Amino acid sequence: MHNGAIYTIGGRNSSDQPTKTTYYAKIQSNGELGAWTSTQPLPVALYLHSVSVDDTYVYVVGGWSGSQTESTIWRAPFDANGGLGAWTNVGSYPVNIDLHGSVIANGHLYVLGGWNGLQPLNNVYYAETAAGGIGQWQVANPLPVPLYRLAATVYKDVIYVTGGYDNNQTARNSVYYAKINADGSLGAWQATTAMPRALYYHRLVVHDGQLV
Repeated sequence: MHNGAIYTIGGRNSSDQPTKTTYYAKIQSNGELGAWTSTQPLPVALYLHSVSVDDTYVYVVGGWSGSQTESTIWRAPFDANGGLGAWTNVGSYPVNIDLHGSVIANGHLYVLGGWNGLQPLNNVYYAETAAGGIGQWQVANPLPVPLYRLAATVYKDVIYVTGGYDNNQTARNSVYYAKINADGSLGAWQATTAMPRALYYHRLVVHDGQLV
């Protein structure tokens, strides 16, 4: 979501194939959505990728192309009408990855956990976002356990990770958080109150100061 609009970017279609299509719909004053409008498609068809936004750009990290797990990072600017400008390849993640989480905070892109095509990961990397692209990737404190199919969000300089599958192929109800330091690095991950049930392939947002 960005500036009063909701976006869908890529994904798997009814034929179980990745797609390039991108749509957005503006949120009306009564809470309903306006008409969905197509905008700049992805350069390649993807699903199982992550999407993060800042004030200026939307970032797509990794994903599955239908034949392989990807590492490319694509970026597109928001235009004045709510659509997207042209997508640009702004670099690569250190490993091929899908089923991961990503967030943007304080001028840094954080990528968390995921699947490298062979096994789940507890890796966390972060890089500075800038007009010219992505800075050098830095290693942050790893997640307490390898996780994929997780959800992640950020609130008041704290990153939260919920649920997902672990390396035993078990769905989890765990909730972890790590504080963002002034230099962009992360503090140690801590466990907090678990969710009422195990979840995976879910989403996580903050509304009125609460995780939803």
